Amino acid sequence: MAVRQMAGVDAGFLYLETPTLHMHTLKVAIVDPAGFPGGYTPDAVKALLAATLPMLPGFRRRVVRVPWEVTHPVWIEDPDFDLDNHIRFVRADAPGDHTALCRAVGDMAATQLPQDRPLWEMVVIDGLEGGQVGFAVKIHHALADGGAAVAMLNNVLTAEPGSGPSGEDDWTPDEMPSHRDLTRMALRGVLQRIMLFPVVMWRALRGRLRILLRRMRGIRRGAALFHTPPTPWNGSLTVNRVFATARLPLGDLKAVRRALGVSLNDVFLATCAGALREYLLSIGMAVDAPLVSSVPVGTDRGGDEPRLVGNKVSTIFSPLPTNEADPRERIRIVHEATAGEKAELAIKGESMLEELAEYRPPKLTSWAMRTYSRHGLADRHRAPINLVTSNVPGPSEPLQISGAKLVEIYSVGPILEGIGLNLTGWSYVDTLYVGIVACPEAIPDLDHLGELLEAALAELVAATTGTGTTAEDVRAG
Repeated sequence: MAVRQMAGVDAGFLYLETPTLHMHTLKVAIVDPAGFPGGYTPDAVKALLAATLPMLPGFRRRVVRVPWEVTHPVWIEDPDFDLDNHIRFVRADAPGDHTALCRAVGDMAATQLPQDRPLWEMVVIDGLEGGQVGFAVKIHHALADGGAAVAMLNNVLTAEPGSGPSGEDDWTPDEMPSHRDLTRMALRGVLQRIMLFPVVMWRALRGRLRILLRRMRGIRRGAALFHTPPTPWNGSLTVNRVFATARLPLGDLKAVRRALGVSLNDVFLATCAGALREYLLSIGMAVDAPLVSSVPVGTDRGGDEPRLVGNKVSTIFSPLPTNEADPRERIRIVHEATAGEKAELAIKGESMLEELAEYRPPKLTSWAMRTYSRHGLADRHRAPINLVTSNVPGPSEPLQISGAKLVEIYSVGPILEGIGLNLTGWSYVDTLYVGIVACPEAIPDLDHLGELLEAALAELVAATTGTGTTAEDVRAG
């Protein structure tokens, strides 16, 4: 790969990072290593990871900043790549249960990825119950979004028993570009953006005008930003992270979807709303207004080859009606709101966020975020949204690598200043595995929220089929 400039949307995740705001995502796979050739050993894991690198192109690329940061950095194939810099082995605390796994992942999430090497790290967690092994991978959002991560997973894992990575590794590292080459590339990029600026601004203004006219006709968007109720997690972040999980039967989610004629994501969002309602009630907080969630929307419409790096994503905003006691009404509100948001996204253009990101000034953006974070300004105003929720379709059949079976897989994105809660679902076979991340100072009992997610889905099933768990059962339990 020749040296090339980063897309603005990818580089933006670098600019957002501060000592307390870590812009990495987490992928946590639980594996039964019984099928590893010769048995599970650290050396076997390292050899297997080395063999997969040809199928993970972003894992050997690093970021190089351009002179004076007049525009976005460049990607190069790291001439100093060393696999040992990216893999660590830890042992879970006894007794090696799921709580111990989550504790190890939370510790991993609390540290930033160094930017002088490829933007990922793997922590292998052994000592788990049943002889299972956890593989926790930390990937910077600048490297890949959820869609690219699924493609990477599919590239490495297979449904064929006993098979593993194969193929020649023709990777060649780049030479570190000179100051002169970087300056030339930066100036060329600036000129290209200047030439495209009128077209991009015209499209953005035209889309905005169409949306305003739509709203003047009484067609409103789903959620109003900065109209958010207070929660324990809507404040400044700390460096610490806590990780928890939930397991939601995919069959139950699909049954509710069929019964009510909504999308699977509507069911997931309504489940989150029900769980958060019960959580806020359990800590004595009012639930007289809906929460507001940012919902990432993939904009990659596919191609001949799967996309293994980068971000193709926009955002819609959905109310999470925690103020509504009826689970069927919650899902109706979510469904109508997300339909309106998707209609507005289509009007302004799915790629508009990516196009505008090209004009984000690197130094100014980084300075603004560091200043905002350092002075705890998130504590001094109402949060624009309360949390981030995401639902990514994953593999639908059982997978393995070199005979080691993939048992469970979780993913979760970053939390932001003032928006300190992220719930991300990844489907695998017959289960939606939900990863949850927050600061322990804001939500010390995050595992309880995971339990409430499972109960909230059972409540939705009960409201749809007449059997299952009610909200009163949840509170009584």
